[in-house]
Amino acid sequence: MTSLQKFNLSNISFSGLSFNFLSLFFLFIILSSIVVSYIVSLRPLSFGPDTHEYHFFFFSLLNEIPLRINDIGFIYLVNFSIFLSEDYRVFFFIIAFMSILPKLFILKKFNELSKFNNIKFISLSLFVFSLYFYSPFFFSGITNIVRHYISVPLLLLSFFYFNKNKFTSMMLMLMACSLHVTNLAFIPLLLIFRMPNNKILIAYIICIVGYGSGFFMFLISYLSSFFIPGIVSALTSSPDYQSGIRLEFLFFNLFVFLISYFIKPISVRYFIQSIYIVLSVPFLLFGFIDFSDRLLVPVFFIVPIVVGYFICSMKIIPIYRLFFSLASFVFSLFFLISKFDYI
Repeated sequence: MTSLQKFNLSNISFSGLSFNFLSLFFLFIILSSIVVSYIVSLRPLSFGPDTHEYHFFFFSLLNEIPLRINDIGFIYLVNFSIFLSEDYRVFFFIIAFMSILPKLFILKKFNELSKFNNIKFISLSLFVFSLYFYSPFFFSGITNIVRHYISVPLLLLSFFYFNKNKFTSMMLMLMACSLHVTNLAFIPLLLIFRMPNNKILIAYIICIVGYGSGFFMFLISYLSSFFIPGIVSALTSSPDYQSGIRLEFLFFNLFVFLISYFIKPISVRYFIQSIYIVLSVPFLLFGFIDFSDRLLVPVFFIVPIVVGYFICSMKIIPIYRLFFSLASFVFSLFFLISKFDYI
């Protein structure tokens, strides 16, 4: 085995001082998150389709004007921001920071299962973050679909704790629901984590076929006509959004799932596949409505993690993987910043 293949990272000494490399990496990610969040907070109100709406939320609560939204947790978050500062840019900073940094803690939870060494964990994290920064869904998540996006890390954490501590899992789930009420759909889906892996796979195949064939759209339309007549028509009639079967999203969902079969170790593969299937179910059931891409927000949150583990499962010399991941991260950071053309 060559020195490059044996390369590992634990501590760095400089001028007689010793530093834990993993701690330095965490500091690096935190500082990067602060820089990106600060840039996002400076965006003009004309930047992004929903920036005006979030400014309106902030302005309304600042002036004690009631809001007609069901996301109580988000209201508390806005009020907390007002407590810190009456400058709406502080609020924009907080929600951007909450969209970026929690990914690191999600990756740490995954690493409790995979037990990667420092260099492999850092390579995985850098590559995953670079995929987020390249992703248009991430860009939309920090400027547009903010409430939904910042709720997903809490949703994922609730999955981690479901088989260990049900109380903690439900508290995290309720916090996610308080930020975006659509997360209520995942509460009954938690039971999927109690199913054997082969039955979870069968359920996923049924959902894929049911959505792709249009059977679910027909069935839901038929059943809703007895209970809430006209609801499906109302949810599929917007002239500004595409409705119906979105085959491009379906094939992409299936492609990422197939990639997950190359993930090692097997225990991580099974858990990631279970999470991926749970997050996909709402789209596979209701993905024929307008705004169907919004149902994929949690799925697109975990896609970079699936791809990152796929890359780390390849036989690549560790130091080469680290340099590739670091280069990818740096380029993606500049790519992301370049999209904010007001700086």
